[in-house]
Amino acid sequence: MTAPSTASPSASPLPVASPCSDSSLSPPSSPPPSPDPSSPHHSVEALLAQASFLCARGRHTAAAKAVTTTLSLLNSDDPQYPSALVQLAAVHVAHARFFDAEDTLRRALRAAPDFVPALQALATILSNNPVHLREALQLLRQAVTLASSCETPNFGADSLPLQLAALLTDVGVRLKMAGLPADAVRHYTEALEVCPTYAQAMYNMAVAHADASHPAKARMYYEQCLKNNPSHVEAWCNLGVLHRNDGNADLAMRAYEKALSCNPNYELAKSNLAVALCEKGTSIKHSDSNLAKRLYKRALALQPCFADAHYNLGVLYAETAKLERALLSYNLAIQFNPRLTEAHNNLGVVHKELGNLHKALECYKNALQCDRQHHQTHNNIAVVYTLLGDIDTASEHLRMANAISPQYAEAYNNIGVLLRDQGDIDSAISHYERCSQMDPRADMAAQNRLHALSYSERWTKAQVYEQHVAWGASFQRRIDDEIMQAAKGSETDNSIAVRLLQRIESPPQPDPNRLRGPNTDSPLRIGYLSPDFFTHSVSYFAHVLLEKYDTQGFEVYAYANVAQPDAKTARFQQLLGGRWRNIWGHTASAAAKLILDDKIDVLIELAGHTANNRLDIMALRLAPVQVTWIGYPNTTGLKTIHYRVTDGTVDPPNTSQQFSEKLWRLPNVFLCYTPALEAPEEPSEPPLQSSGGIVTFGSFNVLSKVQSRTIHLWASILKRVPTSRLLLKAKPFATPTAKTRMEHLFAKEGIAAERLDLVPLIPSTRSHLQAYSNVDVGLDPFPYAGTTTTCEALFMGVPVITMGTRAENGDHAHNVGVSLITTIGHPELVAYTDEDYIEKAVSLGTDLPRLKAIRSSLRKDMMESPLGQSERYMRDVEKMFCGMWVEQGGRVAGEELGTVVLSTECEDVLSKSVSGLGEESVGSTTPPCRSACQSSDEEESVKDSTELSADPITKEQKSADICINNDTAVETMNV
Repeated sequence: MTAPSTASPSASPLPVASPCSDSSLSPPSSPPPSPDPSSPHHSVEALLAQASFLCARGRHTAAAKAVTTTLSLLNSDDPQYPSALVQLAAVHVAHARFFDAEDTLRRALRAAPDFVPALQALATILSNNPVHLREALQLLRQAVTLASSCETPNFGADSLPLQLAALLTDVGVRLKMAGLPADAVRHYTEALEVCPTYAQAMYNMAVAHADASHPAKARMYYEQCLKNNPSHVEAWCNLGVLHRNDGNADLAMRAYEKALSCNPNYELAKSNLAVALCEKGTSIKHSDSNLAKRLYKRALALQPCFADAHYNLGVLYAETAKLERALLSYNLAIQFNPRLTEAHNNLGVVHKELGNLHKALECYKNALQCDRQHHQTHNNIAVVYTLLGDIDTASEHLRMANAISPQYAEAYNNIGVLLRDQGDIDSAISHYERCSQMDPRADMAAQNRLHALSYSERWTKAQVYEQHVAWGASFQRRIDDEIMQAAKGSETDNSIAVRLLQRIESPPQPDPNRLRGPNTDSPLRIGYLSPDFFTHSVSYFAHVLLEKYDTQGFEVYAYANVAQPDAKTARFQQLLGGRWRNIWGHTASAAAKLILDDKIDVLIELAGHTANNRLDIMALRLAPVQVTWIGYPNTTGLKTIHYRVTDGTVDPPNTSQQFSEKLWRLPNVFLCYTPALEAPEEPSEPPLQSSGGIVTFGSFNVLSKVQSRTIHLWASILKRVPTSRLLLKAKPFATPTAKTRMEHLFAKEGIAAERLDLVPLIPSTRSHLQAYSNVDVGLDPFPYAGTTTTCEALFMGVPVITMGTRAENGDHAHNVGVSLITTIGHPELVAYTDEDYIEKAVSLGTDLPRLKAIRSSLRKDMMESPLGQSERYMRDVEKMFCGMWVEQGGRVAGEELGTVVLSTECEDVLSKSVSGLGEESVGSTTPPCRSACQSSDEEESVKDSTELSADPITKEQKSADICINNDTAVETMNV
């Protein structure tokens, strides 16, 4: 920065002048006339003028001669004597003889103590020596006082206030650096009293107030400084810092731009502007990601090696699902700052999202080398170890995250997930609750808890419903509040925020005339919203919805929130062509715009409160009819969802389970199964045939479904058949902890570990299905039965014993197995008491002829039933959509449904499809991260609302915004 202005000791020497009166002389611009010997006074004046001229031209030897001659003509009491001494002092200064100059000026002041030029010149010399600053100030103050009392000021007297102000400012700087800020401010104040327009004093006063945490006063002085000196680069830069600290990025950027207009090469302004651009980009990226990207790129144009800008750009790319670009930006950030922990961490998150688990581990380990105490990285490395099946190591890292940061809510959520995966539901729920207590907006933990309640034996159906209602109401209010706030700040009436606000005020309703009459040519537009359009349990039931629909009566769209697309994703996309929408990384508003532009009539979400769901989109009231289906065994809790698709077995008319949605029961079964292309061609023979009489019971369900009552009954079956074994397959069995826990639970029931075969996850779908060749009889858990797992077992010829209930006591999760098994024509596999369950399993498992017969027919029975008949199933589904449209439209029009005349395709839908109402409540979520393997092995709960969520660091701006403090730069880290 520019040093405080002070007078230079080598300034042009002052001309001869009397203490008060003679000020008309100035350094001559042309050689003065030769002295007239006949007039001594005139000769002295001429010699002094000649000396001044020569000194100004750098001819100091000749000037010294003229001054010496002058002094020889004068006595010490001569009025011209002090002027001659001042001129001689100027010659000494020109020859760097400062001590001689000081002595000469003191002689002048002894001769004339109030001689202003001598006072000024001596103060100038003394001000260059810190020891004499106080005396210099006294001399200048005296000079200013004397000069102000003269009727006609001396030559150079007009510069005295400026010189005194500069010296006062310089002394103030020294006092501030010595730790005396109050004394510094007093000197700056005096400087401004002496010279009210002195910009440098205003600048340093501003710095002092900024350091004293008085930003308003600092801003006032910076603005006054710039009014008097619009080119003061440092003042512009520091004013920008104040605006930035006040949260006003726009004013900060404007100030930095002004600084650069004064000096385009001012690196500090470039750096601060780059920081401000990054912060502005971060603040607006969720509402305008394109503008944010431009701001980050401009920051990089100013500072190409600015690691934080590369990092921020990487965050933006990652959040908008441009993962390859995110990789490049994070790598550049690391290139320019190898110790940037967050960049290593986030690089690992991207590799994990791309499925490069071992590369993700490497990145996380690099992050921990930078900072062993980085709790987010410990959390994230636990995610990867979980996906790799090493739950023990994952637990260790989560414990480290907790120890480092006891208030880190995410770790409690993820510990809960590990506990749930091992079947410890109650402990999992308590960890989810701890996470929510720490972070009330932790939607993932809240949703994980809601789903876990369905596994628990301690919670009643009514309590589970109430929990969904309470959470959902809170979230819906939050969604609506965010929409209203966004709409207030909208600049156009057609913005997405305004369009969404209109839906709060007036929700969309079906046109009751849309499907009337026999010749309607306006097909319904159906939109399916799911994170599970890949090799996932839900995809086996969604397949038929995307492939077998009536293309004349319906237009089908898919909104895929898929983190890691695979071959099945590509197949689904091919089925829909131009009506496939990838919304991974989209905000709810961005996805909403797509759905609104597509003019969807019926919007169906397929995930409920499970991983990567987009219930936040369903909360926006985008379609006249909104539906939940397939992926979740309970209510969503959202009042904005009108219907829940089910059937009369899984949710009988007299069910006591409550739902916020109206139940729409399909006439046969609410699901239709599409087998995996990789499935073995034929089921194998039962292993009992070649095992020497050893029957193998089995279950491939997730351990969260295997609770105490289930374990008790399974142990009872093993006791009844002493030579039998139990094969359980689940992901956690890759680690000793999960195996030991399960062995301990069965040991408490009297079953030795040697009778248990505990097999970990098998990633290959074909190998997973082939594993059913090792099972004679499948055992369905309860109260949360299998769905995909049961369908896979049946397709592979393995009979499954399931537990039914009386309608008023059961719930959807419990009754799914009953619906599936009775639909394929095998009600004999359904038990209704514990004793019946044991007896059916024992009887079937010890009857080889019966096992062989049922094993050979199950696949055929299944695929010829409504569970496998896709054409028949889809006609029921399409009638359902028409019925929903008509019913909702009839409500709006105030019509009785019986008076509505439907089109030919829909004419009999109401009589066949509608029955039973649930209760009402609300609920929603924002999309969390998936952490699940791409095998259907994990059944529905593979997508539980997060297995373990990676925690990318999005505190984008960590870099210093530099505040100039006098003539030094002081960095203040903004972490």
